[in-house]
Amino acid sequence: MEHLAKRARGVKIPYSVVRKGHRYFQPHGRMLQLGFRPKPLGVEAEASRRAAWDLYERWIAVREGRLPAPNAAEKARKLTKEVLSAAKVYPKGSCGAAWQEWIATEEWKKLSPGTRNKIWWEAWNKRIEPVFGNCHPNSITMSQISDWRLAIETESGIDASHKGLKTFRAFWRVMQALRYTQLSDPSLKVTNTAPKPRDQRFSYGEAIRLAKTAWREGYRGLACIIMTTWDTGFSPKDARTAQKRHLGEDAKTKRYIIDRTAEGRHKTGVAVIGTMSKFGDWMVRQYLKELGADLLEDAFLFRMRRGGSYGESRLGNDFAKIREIALPGDKRQLRDMRRSGVLEVFIGGGEARDVSEKFGNSIDRSSFLFKTYNPVDLEKVKQADEKRLEGRRRKNKS
Repeated sequence: MEHLAKRARGVKIPYSVVRKGHRYFQPHGRMLQLGFRPKPLGVEAEASRRAAWDLYERWIAVREGRLPAPNAAEKARKLTKEVLSAAKVYPKGSCGAAWQEWIATEEWKKLSPGTRNKIWWEAWNKRIEPVFGNCHPNSITMSQISDWRLAIETESGIDASHKGLKTFRAFWRVMQALRYTQLSDPSLKVTNTAPKPRDQRFSYGEAIRLAKTAWREGYRGLACIIMTTWDTGFSPKDARTAQKRHLGEDAKTKRYIIDRTAEGRHKTGVAVIGTMSKFGDWMVRQYLKELGADLLEDAFLFRMRRGGSYGESRLGNDFAKIREIALPGDKRQLRDMRRSGVLEVFIGGGEARDVSEKFGNSIDRSSFLFKTYNPVDLEKVKQADEKRLEGRRRKNKS
């Protein structure tokens, strides 16, 4: 029996080796491409040999198609929303079929990622598809749209219902262009009440206090995001996703700039360049110096305390912690700094065209954006009073 055991131990197991009394699994070639990875199996013994055989037999099963590759789940996660949506089956001529044709067009691909994900996909997956996906557009009535909008408002609020109906109207125009319907939009007579624009804002002193508090508390990546958001007028997402390749330097001031002219803002794709204040420039330089790593071009500039890049929810949670320390009881959000910057431009005598250039939006053409980013302010009212008095003086002289 001992002789047979020695012979068994002498059998070579493919893709495994023994070094210094320990066995290791060593895949190569196509095995690595399919997700198999090198792995220590422990001290050379019966258990490590069985583990090696199990891994070898799994490779054979994958190669013959009897088992999925180790990276099959990872590949499934990487499937785009477009591919997953195209796999669904909808009735011929339905809204769902129109959607599948729409997302396969070049015009869809030209939309910015933010527009596709934040506007179209969110409205389609959450609002439109569950109710109208299998319906023929010609069968949809005004009363159905009205009930649908009211149900969204009741469940998720007026902001969600406003966005949902707005996207439905845009999709109806797409269906008309694709010849799925030539009827007028049944939602045109449905009142789409817009939510009241936010009017919260920060002062410069508050922004500095928040950034300094974050820095002292060890949230140094967040501190840089706060100052970047304040100085550049970027949205929080544009600030937190700034990468090494976006970082440049102003030839005159020698301060950092964040240049997003190549791919533009996440939401709109509009090209923007963000400039930094003296304090913001110092903070970012100090942060990158302490980071100590030679960042790759596609590496995110600002990180969480453990080194990972910021996601949307984590950024909001960390900002809330710092806000409670610096400004107890405050409920304003990081995005309100963008509105604060716009307001400063208007109070300083800037025009809508200047704001559009600096902040990368269409405020010079959109009355809704103008109300959102330029709420009623006492200083602006006083400026109007001064101009009114000046006009009165000129009139009296004439």
